[in-house]
Amino acid sequence: MRTIGTGRSVFSEDGGSEGTFHVYRTLHRFPRLDGTVWRAGEHPLGRGILHPDNVSIQDGQLRLCLPAGTCDGAELRSRERHLYGSYTARLQSCPAPGSITAFFLYQDVPGGNDEIDIEIVGGEPHRAIVAAWAAGRQTQAATVPLPWDPSEAPHDYTIDFHPGQLSLHADGALLARWTSGLPTEPMRVMLNAWWPTWLPWTPSPVDRCARVDWVRW
Repeated sequence: MRTIGTGRSVFSEDGGSEGTFHVYRTLHRFPRLDGTVWRAGEHPLGRGILHPDNVSIQDGQLRLCLPAGTCDGAELRSRERHLYGSYTARLQSCPAPGSITAFFLYQDVPGGNDEIDIEIVGGEPHRAIVAAWAAGRQTQAATVPLPWDPSEAPHDYTIDFHPGQLSLHADGALLARWTSGLPTEPMRVMLNAWWPTWLPWTPSPVDRCARVDWVRW
């Protein structure tokens, strides 16, 4: 098996998920925004505000947009919380340097939260930041190089979470696998696009959007 990366940052080119069996119960497409399953988030994050007006459906795709000339973003979250299982989103990240497009699980309670992250960094070098949190404390993290531009075409990002093991994948290739420091509480399925304070930022002269074809779990 050949890998890209060093230390804890690994991308497996042969698929990296041998022996893993993914079971999905529901496939969520976006002919419309199903309010019984999803709701748009509205709260401060990073440099701006995540606003429901920046969430839309166009041509059967969910779009999470960063409006031109602002530092605001967009977020969608599941109404129900879930724990163990496999979660996949087919998405094309936002082509805005300094932005983050994220597919993640988040407990969403006051105080310290459990969380599992796949965050795709806008611009070059192409990379993903993956992490796990337990009770508000980051317990695992890695930065993983991606061998393609994630904003040019859709790719499948998977969180495979089972008792005692968490693995994260992109197009079936292993990004990270951990067996300790894992969440224990049910979490919402989340997608967002936003501007973090820890990346260099230049306002975009045009709207930039992440596009999501479907989500399944």
